[in-house]
Amino acid sequence: MKTLRWVIPAFVVACGGASSAQVFFGQDLNTNGNVRGPRAAADAAHAAFVAAFPITGFESFELRTPGTIPTSTLFKFTGTNRTALAFGFTGTAPWIQNLPTGTNTGSYPAHLNKYLGMGLTMTSGAPVSTTMTLAFSSPVQGFGLYITDVDNSVPKVEVTFLGGGTTIYVPPLVMNNGSIAFWGVRHINSSIVSVRLRDFGSHSSDRVGLDRLTVGIVPEPGTLLVVAAGAATLLARRRRPFLKETS
Repeated sequence: MKTLRWVIPAFVVACGGASSAQVFFGQDLNTNGNVRGPRAAADAAHAAFVAAFPITGFESFELRTPGTIPTSTLFKFTGTNRTALAFGFTGTAPWIQNLPTGTNTGSYPAHLNKYLGMGLTMTSGAPVSTTMTLAFSSPVQGFGLYITDVDNSVPKVEVTFLGGGTTIYVPPLVMNNGSIAFWGVRHINSSIVSVRLRDFGSHSSDRVGLDRLTVGIVPEPGTLLVVAAGAATLLARRRRPFLKETS
């Protein structure tokens, strides 16, 4: 059993847009695709990603009905006011599976009971989309996701920035049935308007699971000042001494 520790390298695999990128990655390999394996490295990378932002939000699919998702649907990132329109599927749309225990030949939820499957259908070898685009309701400064069961595909994340420009990232996933990884990117000087997930699974032999899609948000400086001022006022009120009336 091999575990890859999470790392935060400051490089872009394929440039086309913004600089100042911080990449988060951790993968835990599994020798038995029918059993959920270790996840310490993936969880450490996710924790580091979350710690890098004042605000983070998650789409974990728990409120969604199992089965094929609509060809155009909103993902909602709990903890933020951000949504993302999911569209751009190649052929049949991906699906949601409820899987409290075990794996679906290697793919499974990263958190709780549900996850999004791409590449092959939930129960057979028929193909479904390996591609999906997420267009955010308002720009974000970071995006990440958990990935399970990459063993016959090379996933890519195509990030498009506010004002134009695109960067294509290739997460350094080891092809291993039943493995789990977290990959994320933070852009310090650029805002992300959309991401396109490409080659997540293969139409012939690979079913890939996605879960805990995560966005990171850095509020505008004016917003931070308002929040700070409110916190300072509240703290001052709490510290104000109690004055006893005297006659």
